[in-house]
Amino acid sequence: MLKPKSEHSLTKISGRAMYPVSSDDGRNSANGAKIRKRAGKSGFTRRFLGGSLAVLLAASAGSWSQTVYAANSESEEYFQDAKKALKEGKTNEGVIHLKNAVRADPDNVEARFLLGQYNIQRGDFAGAEKEFREARKRGMEGERILLPLAQVYLRQGKADDLLAEIDAEKFEGKARALAHALRARAFILKNDLKKAGEALDLARPDSDESAIFYITEAELLQRKGDLTAAEQAIDTALSIDPKSPQALGAKGELRRVQQDLPGALESYNAALAQDKNNIQIHLSRAFTLLALKRTEEAEADVDLILKRMPEIPMALYLKSALLAQRGETEKALEAIQPVEFRLASFMPAVYLLANLNLKLNRLEGAVSYAERYHAANEDRPDAVKLLASIYLRQKRVPDALKILKPHEEKEEFTSDQLYLQLLGNSYLGAREYSSASSVFKALQKLNPENQTVREQLAITSLGMGEQDSAISELEELTAEEGGSDRANMLLILTHLRSKEYDKAETAARNFVRNNEQNATAQNLLGSVLLSQDKRDEARASFERALQVNPEFVPSVINLSLIERMENKPAEAKKRLEKFLETDKGNEKVLLGLADLAVAQDNSDEALTWLEKAVAENPKSETPRLKMIGLQMQLKKSEAALQTAMELSGLAPDSPVAVSALAQTQILNKQLANGVATLRRLVILLPKSPKPQMMLGEAQMLNNNLPEAKAAFDEAVRLAPDLAEAKAGRINVELKDAGSEAAISLAEKYRNEAPDNPDNSLLLGNLYLRNQQYAQAVEALEKAQQLRPNGATFRSLYGAMIKADKEKEAFAQLQQWAKENPDDWESRMVLSTEYIRYGNMQKAIAETEALNEKFPGRPLILNNLGWLYARNNDPRGKELVRTALEIAPDVAEIQDTYGWILVKEGKVSEGLEPLRKAAAALPAVAEVQYHFAAALAQSGKKSEAVDVLTKILAGNDSFEERKDAEALLQSLKSG
Repeated sequence: MLKPKSEHSLTKISGRAMYPVSSDDGRNSANGAKIRKRAGKSGFTRRFLGGSLAVLLAASAGSWSQTVYAANSESEEYFQDAKKALKEGKTNEGVIHLKNAVRADPDNVEARFLLGQYNIQRGDFAGAEKEFREARKRGMEGERILLPLAQVYLRQGKADDLLAEIDAEKFEGKARALAHALRARAFILKNDLKKAGEALDLARPDSDESAIFYITEAELLQRKGDLTAAEQAIDTALSIDPKSPQALGAKGELRRVQQDLPGALESYNAALAQDKNNIQIHLSRAFTLLALKRTEEAEADVDLILKRMPEIPMALYLKSALLAQRGETEKALEAIQPVEFRLASFMPAVYLLANLNLKLNRLEGAVSYAERYHAANEDRPDAVKLLASIYLRQKRVPDALKILKPHEEKEEFTSDQLYLQLLGNSYLGAREYSSASSVFKALQKLNPENQTVREQLAITSLGMGEQDSAISELEELTAEEGGSDRANMLLILTHLRSKEYDKAETAARNFVRNNEQNATAQNLLGSVLLSQDKRDEARASFERALQVNPEFVPSVINLSLIERMENKPAEAKKRLEKFLETDKGNEKVLLGLADLAVAQDNSDEALTWLEKAVAENPKSETPRLKMIGLQMQLKKSEAALQTAMELSGLAPDSPVAVSALAQTQILNKQLANGVATLRRLVILLPKSPKPQMMLGEAQMLNNNLPEAKAAFDEAVRLAPDLAEAKAGRINVELKDAGSEAAISLAEKYRNEAPDNPDNSLLLGNLYLRNQQYAQAVEALEKAQQLRPNGATFRSLYGAMIKADKEKEAFAQLQQWAKENPDDWESRMVLSTEYIRYGNMQKAIAETEALNEKFPGRPLILNNLGWLYARNNDPRGKELVRTALEIAPDVAEIQDTYGWILVKEGKVSEGLEPLRKAAAALPAVAEVQYHFAAALAQSGKKSEAVDVLTKILAGNDSFEERKDAEALLQSLKSG
């Protein structure tokens, strides 16, 4: 989990403007309505707005008896009470009297003026602006009102208003200089540093004793990057007014940006000693204390600020950061959410929001904030790492690589271990094993003893086909004291993947020997033993795991799996239900019971278990997703839609939930709703091609081919190497413009990236579909050359047969099977071809070899059983029965088993599996013939005739066609 670094714990507090106000030296005119124009001498240069009201009152004591407006007696009485309360430090009482004074006489501008000061003190600059504007409107004139008004404009960022209303040339002497200084600050706000400098130059002649001038100059110099000169300017300001809170605050800011946090804190403390109510300086000190890890003191400042002003964004940001540090993630998010929009341009808050959402696994919220933070800080390591880590959590590997790769040669990144870890994992996810290996080797140099890096190097070796090197590394890791569970699991799984069961068992036993009290080790040994069908030993290992940890769910599930394999579903169910007695809401166990019910064709019970899983785990998506899948399988489309709507309500921003809703809407023929929901999914995952592909498919169903093309085109743009996106786009072209246009598009894809095997494969399959067999062979040969694999070879083999290259094709098939003994599907094709060529012995030998190398594969068992049965070998029936027990819903196996039974004379027993096979494979003539024969022998001649008539109406050839024709003839004549 990425954590905010120190630079994100601070925000730049500019020390902007709490400026001086003069004491009023005006006198009443004869009519008592106007203020005399006069620039006060003492107040402008040394005192700032924002001190306490008592201080302000004391500073202006000489003016109170010389009011600029003769308020009515009631208002004057309130005003005098206000002065008295403020002098005694009773701020709230004083403010109430001031408000009453204004209520009694709205033209009491002195009361309004002091209320404006109060509003500044509490951070309500809009309120201060309102009072100052009213005071000016009702008779207060000159710099006494215009300059404070300028200051509140600055505090609100209203630089244009200040520049429009404050004309420095209307003032004289020091007041004119102050006005130019204020205009300079406005230009700084607008980032017009040139005009700011020009305004300061105009102010300079009369600003020798102006602290404001030097504070403004310091800010300008800081913005220009000249921190040394900026600090000299602040020191000058402090020599003029050593107790100026704003100068001291600005000094603290300069110390902070130069990483002198203790020095910054000293200045902030000095500023607050002069003005303990200054919100800005309290905030600056809180940021500094947080960076110094003095969290209790920082929190005290934050709480003080929030007590007075509960909605200050920066204070709520700090409160959130403090809560996050304590691990109170939910509370931290709740604290900052009310002001997140007001903090949208404050990048540390955006960073914090991304991290909080990430910790709560709210990935869509996290990625939104992280993308915004990255857009503003593309070259910052923290921005790159945060966004990449979220992309990887979302399995968006191409997106992660896109932002990581541009930095892999930069010095500040090449020494960053987390960056290298993310980059290496991204290359792994993209199966770019050579690049991953280079990254992990660089990481290993930085941290030679890091076991995780060595494990990942082993994984990259596996990916590059260097299995011996990987195993050697993993064996070293597991032999070391304290070898990780992950290294052991990788070693064991590597052996299992290579069908090296003895080595896998040895590694698993070593793991257990060194970790006897480790439930994971015991469970893994049990899994290895179970893969070899050593059920008793596996059962003992799983039971030992539960002795170590009675709540270790994987072993409970595995024991129930053994009981299911042994056809003891009642015992499996009993075991799982017993576990629920101590953990009634365990999601995995409840889902295991649902799976068990499905295996027993008890869909109602399965739904009941899923409902319990939902009830016990109301915030989990998995039970509802499983329920949607089962409801769709049972063709309960309306119920599936209802569940999907509930899931979408639970997790409206979850891509999985939105995807499920779209699919169920489309299933219910609500195409318009489905399309609208998929558009939401596209917004949630704007850089992912899958939503665009789903949208394209939905638009095809909706017969909106232009929109379908647009969606698939966008998917191809997002993922140019994604074959499925190009295949979808080609299908739209096929539907819209026919084979030639589709082939032309596929050729375009191939020509754009001739070294991409998928492009040649797509083109080859299109040629095959269009019966252009020679071209299909050429394209598929290219695909196989670029990326040899069994699936492509089998397509090529079929094309060569169609292209009258049967002899050459068969020779290549034999050679491929010899060189690739683990490609069992191609070897199955070879055994089938032996049958076609009439070489039954070779067919049996090849299939027996397959069964020995890949025990328990239902299709291999089925084919071998069929071959045995043809030779009247009694082993045939038992092999097919075993295959059917393992895969009861595979139609080909149902057909084989049912036909064997019929041939044995057990017609009624064989009819049911044949009926299921015929329903699943209506276009396979051989399966339909077997079903018809069983119907005829069951006395259902009319139904048999209907089936036979249908399959013999065409000219399709199949091995038993003559038998089918003879049966139909006999049924009609009989």
